[in-house]
Amino acid sequence: MTLRVTPDEIVARSSSPLLVTAPWWKRCRLGDIATITNGGAFKSNLFNTTGDGLPLIRIRDVGKTETKTYYSGEYDNKYIIRPGDLLIGMDGDFRISSWQGPISLLNQRVCKLSVTDDSMYCHSLLEYIVQPYLDEVNKLTSAVTVKHLSSRTVADLPIPLPPRVEQEQIVNAIEEHFSRIDVVESAAQTALAKLDTLRQTILTAAFSGRLVDQDPDDESASILLKRIAAERPQHLTRHVAQGINQVSSPMTELLPSGWAIAELGDLCKVEYGKGLSKKQRIGTGTVEVYGSAGLSGYHNEALMDEPVVIVGRKGNAGMVWVTQGPSWPIDTTYFLRPPQGVSAKYLSLQLGHLDLVKKDSSTTIPSLRRPDLETTTIAIAPSSEQEQIIAAIEEHFSRIDAAKASLERCLQRCSVLRRAVLSAAFSGRLIEQDPNDEPASALLERIAAEQPKHRTRKKSA
Repeated sequence: MTLRVTPDEIVARSSSPLLVTAPWWKRCRLGDIATITNGGAFKSNLFNTTGDGLPLIRIRDVGKTETKTYYSGEYDNKYIIRPGDLLIGMDGDFRISSWQGPISLLNQRVCKLSVTDDSMYCHSLLEYIVQPYLDEVNKLTSAVTVKHLSSRTVADLPIPLPPRVEQEQIVNAIEEHFSRIDVVESAAQTALAKLDTLRQTILTAAFSGRLVDQDPDDESASILLKRIAAERPQHLTRHVAQGINQVSSPMTELLPSGWAIAELGDLCKVEYGKGLSKKQRIGTGTVEVYGSAGLSGYHNEALMDEPVVIVGRKGNAGMVWVTQGPSWPIDTTYFLRPPQGVSAKYLSLQLGHLDLVKKDSSTTIPSLRRPDLETTTIAIAPSSEQEQIIAAIEEHFSRIDAAKASLERCLQRCSVLRRAVLSAAFSGRLIEQDPNDEPASALLERIAAEQPKHRTRKKSA
């Protein structure tokens, strides 16, 4: 489905401050002060990546500073793009960007926005004016498969026209405020990245025996694993048969003396989930249904009554989930029933930390083979220490979550503040006005008088 939006639809949905202007300003159409030029349809057999001809700007190049595609044929001068020209992507993700690359050619699905006379309208100001409208178009078309924005719609967008001197002052004030916001946003993003790193550091410490203290009176994990092996002789692997501590792993020297290592298949059977149609995943059921992406519905019957660890097999291969009650893992997953003495929560946290996604063996649909999962090496702590590790992880994670929520609120406030700056800028409240400036009405008359001089030139070789 294709949706073509109109200026009225954009304005009706818009919360943009650009619809409010100071009384001494003028309101006009974007097309009154700028020329919108659609890109040309160039012959694809003359495209090249060897640098022959002029660079060709395609829709994927909007917002970048270079393109690797060149065109070696003839062209019309109206399609020439120079550094500083404003480009708008007309399909997909609508945005405006100033081209900072070399002289290039404009391909179809991209348009050029040329100010009729930069001495009459500040080129930089248009980016701040037009982008909020394009954001509204993106929202309007978010559910549309094929998106298109016509040049006529762009030309008909209502924009404010401040006095020319004031335009420069507005841009300077906006950029000054935005630069301060950028500093805050950058610091918040950096802190968020560090929190993600800290989360992994905590898990690494947890599963190498460095997060909580060991109790020498705890039963050794090697004894626990031998008991597990004795209770399920039909599933003995060569490692269990030879002695659990003989599993070859670089983890061995890093673990405390009371810990042991084992392959996942030594601990429990890796079982396939069972198919359940979407119609059977009713909203009124009490049993959680899990797919490879996590909770995917409810059912009124359980495949498993006890807590199990669920691992994505197809699709979101390697994703790990843990249930606390009755559940139904579907056929895109594996599920594990941890033996007595091994906590399901402990096992799920460790499997999640091991990044099973890296074991993906597919070339198309992401998938995880059962042998790869069965041979995954697990560090086993004594049973009582497992519970302490879980409690310590959850305590640290709760603090990280609180810090992350605070930083995300900070980023939201930055976004609100940007809108507030634009609101003040385009309602005449960001800077002081000078009554001696040329009135916007006179400026618009001069722009209109100059328009005919800027028609596109004829074809050139």
